[in-house]
Amino acid sequence: MTESNEISAEVSARICSHMNDGHASSVHAMAIASQKSDVTSNYNNNWTSIKNAQMTSVSLKSYKMSYVKCDEDMCSTEENEVPFDAVLSKPAGVKLGI
Repeated sequence: MTESNEISAEVSARICSHMNDGHASSVHAMAIASQKSDVTSNYNNNWTSIKNAQMTSVSLKSYKMSYVKCDEDMCSTEENEVPFDAVLSKPAGVKLGI
């Protein structure tokens, strides 16, 4: 944790590793939910699957994800930043925010 009470790169990496390694199905569900809430997304219309979802970073304001979005044999790598409902006041709040 830095003096400004932000989430350090080391802590962000540790949180992401924990989520990706221990909660892969939740990370996958979070990727799907982020697509369904994105009004510009084709998820509900054309895209049929999301694969390889990974949380890539966490801040007090949001978390970032990457994943592969596929429709039959056409796939693209996507990145998405998902804001928390409220800005977290300290790094310990990440667990509740996610």
